[in-house]
Amino acid sequence: MVCPKDKEGFEVSYTEDEMLAYVGCSGWHEDFQDRGEAKNYFMNALTPQVCLQVFLKGRFEYKWKYEAKFDDVWEDFGLTGLLFYPFWRKTRTVIKINNHIDNK
Repeated sequence: MVCPKDKEGFEVSYTEDEMLAYVGCSGWHEDFQDRGEAKNYFMNALTPQVCLQVFLKGRFEYKWKYEAKFDDVWEDFGLTGLLFYPFWRKTRTVIKINNHIDNK
């Protein structure tokens, strides 16, 4: 696991077993059959070219969206959310970006 460098970042993790590789970014997660693709997601999440949109109800995180920037356009690459959360609380979104690796 790689911890964020500052409060603007998010934690990134990578694990694998005999069948699959798993990448996690804070609450967002995805499993991959292709280990190369999983490693790309992991490494890219450490750069400013990937952001994690964190959706909150009050202070409770309930949904996470992995986005990557290509040619100055942000594209969605996955959404993870919880089934049960305090839906009655006020919604807000926070953008998290890591800067462990500067890929410019």
